[in-house]
Amino acid sequence: MYLGNVLSRGVYFSPSALPARILSLNINPISSNKILHPLRTFSSCIVSKQKKTSPLGINTFSKSSRFLFVSENSTFKISSAKMGLVQRGFSSNKSDSNETDNLKQDDSNKGNAAKKSNSYLKTLIFTGLSASLLGYLYYSSSLKPINKLNDSSKDFSSVSAHLDQTDITPLLKEVEKLRHISLNKISEMLDNGVSLKKAVKSVEPLSDELIASIYKEKENHSILHNVNNKNQKLKLDIYSNQVSSNSPIEDYIIWKDIKNADSGNYINKQFFGVFDGHAGYMCAEKISNLFPSLLDTAYAVSNNLLNPKDSIKNSDSIESRISTKINSYSSSNPNTLKDNENAIVLSSSFELMDEIVVSDSLNKFLSLKSDDEKSKEFHSLLGPAVSGSCGIGLVLDQNDLSITVANVGDSRAILGSKLNTGTWKSVELSVDQTADNPTELNRIKKEHPGEENTVIQRGRVLGGLMPLRAFGDSRYKWKLDHQRLLFPLLLKNGHKYATTPKNYLSPPYVTAKPIIVKHKISKDNDKFIVMATDGLWDRLSNEQVVEFIGKWIDENGPITQKNNPSSSLINYALKYNYNEKYDDKRPNHLLAIPSPVSRRYRDDISVFVVVLN
Repeated sequence: MYLGNVLSRGVYFSPSALPARILSLNINPISSNKILHPLRTFSSCIVSKQKKTSPLGINTFSKSSRFLFVSENSTFKISSAKMGLVQRGFSSNKSDSNETDNLKQDDSNKGNAAKKSNSYLKTLIFTGLSASLLGYLYYSSSLKPINKLNDSSKDFSSVSAHLDQTDITPLLKEVEKLRHISLNKISEMLDNGVSLKKAVKSVEPLSDELIASIYKEKENHSILHNVNNKNQKLKLDIYSNQVSSNSPIEDYIIWKDIKNADSGNYINKQFFGVFDGHAGYMCAEKISNLFPSLLDTAYAVSNNLLNPKDSIKNSDSIESRISTKINSYSSSNPNTLKDNENAIVLSSSFELMDEIVVSDSLNKFLSLKSDDEKSKEFHSLLGPAVSGSCGIGLVLDQNDLSITVANVGDSRAILGSKLNTGTWKSVELSVDQTADNPTELNRIKKEHPGEENTVIQRGRVLGGLMPLRAFGDSRYKWKLDHQRLLFPLLLKNGHKYATTPKNYLSPPYVTAKPIIVKHKISKDNDKFIVMATDGLWDRLSNEQVVEFIGKWIDENGPITQKNNPSSSLINYALKYNYNEKYDDKRPNHLLAIPSPVSRRYRDDISVFVVVLN
């Protein structure tokens, strides 16, 4: 039985919407003879080790880390700066996003207002304008069906290419100093009755060198390639970067070579995750620390279900809970599990991850007896539950040359595919889950009958949260009794979003059950993957991103560490405002605006560019 909506690129399904236990994915095949094989080694990682052990046993980092690479028993990170502090989802940031647009004047409304009294002359003018319009439409129809890039994008070279990673500390200190000066200046102007728009406009733009240091700070390039594997036919060049607006940044990005948690053997699959926090960083941080080992465990459980060996005795263990979810999705049918393992494992892992953050932490806190214990565990247990996170996870399966994406929220993944005609095409690998998605809007209204007029207000869940699916966000999930018990204490201790929304009648309102998209890789056409938080997609379309990366590949050949596409893509995105107006110097001004004011003008941006060589 096939469930879900078949798309031209493959199929997606929503586990929460399925009447049956699980689905059998119907893939629209793309012919391919290239087989992906195990990738074991990496190089060119810029790393520093600061190990600590998470509750699930994975080595991770202190909370200043925002990038994690997991391999064997080590985690590698790029250190992060402390910038920015207002969350997406609870503030109307986009409404003020055009306040910096005065950097560039728009003369589009200027026209000839003179009136002609001669009717013959009017006819001539009308005829001429009509002919011009027809000519323009004819010319436009001959263009490629993809957004035309600004000429400046042809030069892909990053402004940070001339800087070494070790040279940027003095420059970053200068950035921090200038932002502090700007924040004091803005505060003083606001106290004197000056509007925020004018105060922000007075901020001095940063120099190109200082901008370059910001891009260089969290820039990373890693290679997954095993030269000793004679069967390997694909090398992955993994580029990533993050530019913060919140302080600390609320995004986390991770990738790892997946292995069976029981045997320790790699299974020819790689995972890439992007977690976009809101209402603070704590939820995204906890997920990034726990999810890699949780995923390894889930694949081990799946393998055990497909090849039964030992039964799981402890029903409360992580393994047992994963097993229950996998059996639920697969209806305990090994063939269903085998055919859809990546989709089922990702869905089960996403759901269990949210239970750990929202439910397990609550139950553990309520079970604590002494006030000392409660005080010690208060923030670590309840902080991640009160904050929230979107999350998108991608499994690149080199056994069957496929991509499986699980998405919760409004982060996004796309594929850059080059057609036989030489043009570039963007392929969606995820579905945004906001009120702008009619399917999602109908779903949440059906789940809360009688609340159709209140469940979505101003495009947000109960008027507050933008994504309709998310990790954490206990203010949309906990029972009202638990909120009344704990929210006053959380508010008193600095968790300002620990408030009950109006019209809170039938929780939970938000789910972490992901929507799954599966895509069969074409070895001849599919060239790269881009995953990013909505801070990028709010400024650029899928087509612009694919055209930008594709144009450089066409004109310049292989991307190098000195020319990191994730950095250049972020820089290019910041040249646009939310109204699609372009200004080449806009990044210099936007990145000069200090936190927390900066959050009204730009979001945290985190990007993966994975080149399929």
